[in-house]
Amino acid sequence: MKASTAIIGLVLATLTSIGPTNAQQSIVQSVSQGCAKELQTYCKDVTMGEGRVASCLYAYEDKLSLTCAAAVYRGVVDLEKADVALKIYARQCSSDLMQYCSGEVPGGGRLFNCLKKNKATLTKDCSRALKDGEPMMRRLGLIQ
Repeated sequence: MKASTAIIGLVLATLTSIGPTNAQQSIVQSVSQGCAKELQTYCKDVTMGEGRVASCLYAYEDKLSLTCAAAVYRGVVDLEKADVALKIYARQCSSDLMQYCSGEVPGGGRLFNCLKKNKATLTKDCSRALKDGEPMMRRLGLIQ
């Protein structure tokens, strides 16, 4: 359980400033719902951001309910899937990224949105990767 809690710390640290998505819950929202009792009981006075909430959950990992532990586990699994998907997306779209998005600052879904704006002229592989990657980008809370 320690490894899962540590990894979810990375999720929360990375995604706490991202707004909600419309299509499905983000990973942070899912963990927040699954761990609502623990967050209220142990972490209610913790300021969001920079991994502080994740650190709080980690400090109380021996008291996490099965529901919370499952939410953390699902978040970790989703992050691992996202990591693989985003690597594929980056590899298949590398030339398109250089051509259309070299002036964009990476992060927050900006590169994905840049490619989406240029979808009519993307390579076939990148167009497919963009389409396949969209649900994961939503799950990460990076696009709406």
